[in-house]
Amino acid sequence: DSFTLKDLDEKASAKTKSWQISLAYIF
Repeated sequence: DSFTLKDLDEKASAKTKSWQISLAYIF
């Protein structure tokens, strides 16, 4: 399938961003 490391990296960074946003709301 056409699942590349770049796709995985983009998903990971997106998850990290949403995580940071969540932390920003908490603190």
